[in-house]
Amino acid sequence: MISGVDDARRAVREQIGKGADLIKVYADWNYPTLTVEEMSVIVEEAHKARRKVAAHATTSEGMRNAITAGVDSVEHGHGASRQDLEMMKDKGVYWVPTMGYYFYRVDQVKSPEARKYMQEVLQRARQNIPIARELGIKIANGFDPSDAESHGQNAHEIIAMTKLGLMPIEAIRTATIAAAELMGWQDKVGSIEPGKYADIIAVQGDPLSDINVLEHVGFVMKGADVIKNDWR
Repeated sequence: MISGVDDARRAVREQIGKGADLIKVYADWNYPTLTVEEMSVIVEEAHKARRKVAAHATTSEGMRNAITAGVDSVEHGHGASRQDLEMMKDKGVYWVPTMGYYFYRVDQVKSPEARKYMQEVLQRARQNIPIARELGIKIANGFDPSDAESHGQNAHEIIAMTKLGLMPIEAIRTATIAAAELMGWQDKVGSIEPGKYADIIAVQGDPLSDINVLEHVGFVMKGADVIKNDWR
């Protein structure tokens, strides 16, 4: 918890001192929280230490504040307007839409209010993801699982993005090349090339024809070690 620019600067230094390799801030929570000035010094301190800054933002104002402050990525961005997306493009900010949980759980939610909100978020995504493609915004994959059972189901995010406006190859790239670039790890992971970690999965089928095959991973190699192989 912080209040004011000095508090913000101190908090980032403390977190980095404790070993944090990423700084995440809440630009809003239903309404704007941190100010542009507070987030600006957070970004300044983080970038000096070569750390990226991610901003939770669901409101238009929260997004604009975070983008203005210079964050590296906006997580969620459910309430984005075209102007917000244009700002992201101009500033080179990544968008991490986190649509998979909503897409797969919207019909299972018992609360009518929560279901209505999730339906509205998905509808805005159907409008905004094509705009992001048109503008050339960099999109990275983030699944945002909200409970233990949801962990390990990251393919849902890739699949959901194809239902909301991305081509299969584009959705796959959000989880590979684009994600690696956002983390600053493009020299280590994100593609299969000499000099990078041999992190590879295989599926039985062509995900460009049927993206759903990504839910059934039959082969996993991590750093050249085979972790799983259903096809021995």
